[in-house]
Amino acid sequence: MLMRILFLFFLLVSLSNCKKNSKDTFNTKDQTLIAQADLTSGPSNHSASGQVKIYEKTGVYSLVFSNFKTDNGPDLRLYFSATTAYIGATEITELTQTEGEFFYTLSGYDPTKKTLLIWCKQASVLFGSATFP
Repeated sequence: MLMRILFLFFLLVSLSNCKKNSKDTFNTKDQTLIAQADLTSGPSNHSASGQVKIYEKTGVYSLVFSNFKTDNGPDLRLYFSATTAYIGATEITELTQTEGEFFYTLSGYDPTKKTLLIWCKQASVLFGSATFP
């Protein structure tokens, strides 16, 4: 019985030190920085801030967020677009965090779509964007 209690204690202590999608889990070694941009708030009453970087390694692209913060919304998504307009945008994924350091692996990357949108799909509202050079 004592062994079970000790096991559970050590398991809980070790799990409490884990961070989901933390910046520490993204290894920049052997990655090529493709582009970086600062997030700015959209024209709505919602805010977005932080920095976004795109890395590439052997044809695999990653979207890395740092110092990120945005308002919460009912259906936040990430899109790539040619401009800050939603028209013609390509959905990347659902936004699973509204602050912190995290990353997404991109299934594809179109360098002609240089603007990342944080878009509330349900309300059709732009929360923020980042335009890459």
